[in-house]
Amino acid sequence: MRAIDSKGRPELNKIRHSLVLRIALPFALLLVLTMGGLSLYLSSFIQESYLEILRENLQSEARLVADRLGALMQEQPGDTRVIDERIKQYAQLLNVRATIVDPKGNVLGDSYSVAAEMENHLNRPEIQRALQQEVSTEQRYSDTLQTEMLYAAAPILINGEVAGAARLAVSLNTINRNKNALLNAVLVATAAATTLVILLAFLVTYYTISPLKQLTETARR
Repeated sequence: MRAIDSKGRPELNKIRHSLVLRIALPFALLLVLTMGGLSLYLSSFIQESYLEILRENLQSEARLVADRLGALMQEQPGDTRVIDERIKQYAQLLNVRATIVDPKGNVLGDSYSVAAEMENHLNRPEIQRALQQEVSTEQRYSDTLQTEMLYAAAPILINGEVAGAARLAVSLNTINRNKNALLNAVLVATAAATTLVILLAFLVTYYTISPLKQLTETARR
């Protein structure tokens, strides 16, 4: 039996490389599509989860501030100066913007602006719900701060009666930066994992069909 000639070897290598591409390439494409879909799902899931956690935390903080302000307003009724000073302390401690309004929507204290110069807040959806003893959040653009904000408001109760509302707000710009950093980390990790798996798929395919080369060479002798 004669050994395979030199002209046949390039042809065999070409066939083997063709088989590698035919087997591994569809798998690689399927993997890329799967990982891409997973990345999109994770991006959406992380975004919603992040905002939901922020809403819950902001609502809890609004309840706490409303409870403290209720006690303060009961001890020193009508003293808006004390309310304004206290709300600025809470805002600095919690790293939020804080606003206190009375049952008519008049601003009693604000951590960012002068309360007496601020417009009535009765038309704000979160304030309306708070005055109906409901804790809620609202997301919208702030004309005062010129940025997208997340608001949470809670009722201020004195002896079971609504004495006003406490509202906290955070800028979504910082939140979006943190969220985007987290999403980028997920995407980088996904891309790295996809690349490694694709390389592994080509290597496994290559060495899997190696015996075919030996079998072909043997058959041609």
